[in-house]
Order: sequence, then C-alpha cells, then structure tokens
Amino acid sequence: MSDLLASLPEDALREWFVPQRWFGSKTSELSQLNILEAFTLREDAPQLVLTLIEARFPQGTHEVYQVPIGFRPVAEGWSERVIMADHEGWTAYDALADGAHGRELLHRMRASAEFSAAEGTLAFHWAESADRGAGGTVDTEFLVQMLQLKHGGADRSVRTPGTIDVLTALEKGGYLSSDDAEYFRGSYRFQRSIEARIRLMDAAGRHELPETDRELAKLAYLLGYSRPQELVEEAQHKFAENRARFNRIFDAAERS
Repeated sequence: MSDLLASLPEDALREWFVPQRWFGSKTSELSQLNILEAFTLREDAPQLVLTLIEARFPQGTHEVYQVPIGFRPVAEGWSERVIMADHEGWTAYDALADGAHGRELLHRMRASAEFSAAEGTLAFHWAESADRGAGGTVDTEFLVQMLQLKHGGADRSVRTPGTIDVLTALEKGGYLSSDDAEYFRGSYRFQRSIEARIRLMDAAGRHELPETDRELAKLAYLLGYSRPQELVEEAQHKFAENRARFNRIFDAAERS
C-alpha cells in the first residue's frame, strides 16, 4: 500500500485534500503536498493506511495532517469520498467514509496500539481528558463520533454537527436505542450546564466539580440546588451511568 501512496498523483490528492473541512488553510495558495510517512494498519481488504501529509506554502511555511486513506479493488465499485477512482487497479478514498475502517481505528485506540516506523513510533492512546473526566461530556462526544465513524459511510443522515442533533439522528437511524439516546441527551445538557456555570465562576477546572466547599455551594446555587450535596450526588450518578453505557455501547460496536 505504501507504494500505491507514493505513486498517487499529487493533483488527484490535492483536488480531494483542499476542500476538506479540516484543512485549515483554504484561502492560502498551496505549493506542494508531500506524503511524509505511511503506516499500514490493515493488510486485509479493505486496506487501511494512516498517512502523514505535509502541505507546503509559497512563503516557506508548512502544515502536517494525519489522514487515514482506504484502498479497495476497483471491481468493488466504491464511490464514497473518492480520492482517485482507479489507481493501478485500486480505488483510493477517505477511510473515514468506511465503517470497517472506523471500527479498525477505534479498536487501535482502545488497545493503545503502537507501530514502529522509520522516524519513531506511532501510538494510539485515549486522550488524557477522557480518563480524567470519566463519564463526562468527553465520553458522550467520543461515543457520538465513534457511531458516526461506524455508520456515517453508508448513512449520510448521521453526518451532522452538534452532539445533541447527532444523538437524535442516530436514534432515528436505529443505531442507538431510544432509551440510550434520551438518557445521553439529558445527561449531556446537565453536564454542559455545569460547565457553563463553572465558566461564569471563572474556576480553574471546567469538567470537574469544585473541590472547595465555598465554590461548590456557589455552583449549586447557580444551578438551583438547595444543598450542594444534591448536586454532587446527581453528578456522580450521571458520571457513573455515562461510563457504564459508554462501555456497553463501545464494546458492542467493536464486536459488530
């Protein structure tokens, strides 16, 4: 697969690369695209390669992007987010459009997989905030993104921005039970309201409850609780239930 990437015409890569919403320099003239490194993550069909792509600009600056690219035989007729329809008998495409690749990437992250490369080691890890805020908004947002990766290739209706809207789209598509969708919508709004009040208080942490009695009492008052302990108990229940549902749904997605 690395040979296929090396011979991929730059104009085809550029035509696909520049319009992507994650490319941050759409208004700048692009002088060159270079594939710096390629890591084969999946040898079996459909193949998956994680690439490091360098975008160079005339003023001498550059940006580096991590881009997963999928390859399927042309005979399969793959047509979603295609980079090049026929490149030496293979269709190159945005791997995030393929549910098989979404599951593969999520499995690598869950397993904290590592790969050796010429310039060092490629490692997949959970974000630090995901561990620190177990059961918090990070869990809900990551779960939503995981389900988008898994189902978004075949169902455009779930490719929508906004966590609450995606939860509803996943429910309507049958990818998330009504009970789970309703729970996560309510829990997410509850946790976001906590974060918003903490910002108003100008407190240091935005994802955890305050540690001092004074700040906790102030937060409880802002949220309409008569006693700080009521807020603590409800938040702890939400964190625990979020993580339990997160693990259940994630484990089921990895097995499917």
